[in-house]
Formats: sequence, C-alpha cells, structure tokens
Amino acid sequence: MTYQYLLDTNILSDLVRHPQGLVFQRIAIVGEDRVCTSIIVVCELRFGAVKSGSPHLLQQLESILDVLPVLSLELPVVQHYAAIRTHLEQAGTPIGANDLLLMLWLLI
Repeated sequence: MTYQYLLDTNILSDLVRHPQGLVFQRIAIVGEDRVCTSIIVVCELRFGAVKSGSPHLLQQLESILDVLPVLSLELPVVQHYAAIRTHLEQAGTPIGANDLLLMLWLLI
C-alpha cells in the first residue's frame, strides 16, 4: 500500500493528547487508509508515555497504534546511517539520531 501521509512524533503526540482534536479531524478528511507512521516515531512516543508514568497516555497511544500502520526500517537506511552520521558529526553539523533515521528513511 502507498501512504500519502507519514505522521511524525509531534502530530501523533497531539492525537494522543487530543483524540478528537484537529489531527483526528484531518485524518478523517484525508482517510485513515492514507496515513501511517514509522517505527522510529513509535519508539519515541512509547518512551515518552512510559517516562510520563501515565497509564492513561500509554493506553491512549496503544489504542492509536492498534489501528495505525507502522512502517519498519529497511536495509538501505541501516546501511547508510553510520556513514552519514559520521560525516555530519565530522562536519560539525550533527542532527539527532532519530531525526537522521527519519530523514534517511524518507530519502531512500
């Protein structure tokens, strides 16, 4: 399946906090079958939910993830990650490890 929208951490975090809010309304307009997220975003969100200590937030996140397709990392991303991260750090322009994974994932 081809998805039109890859939901990031900030968007899904808003959906978790406001399950009937603007993000929910936009998904309803574009269609649930056109949105997905990545495994990287899921890891960030689960970390945040567990760190918060809120069973409600964790339950709300899991409810969303039960219906939202989660795309995994593929080998091209993994193969290029170390070289690009090293290059960026040596050039003095590092970015966050998860941001680099997302950028590579979208490019490859």
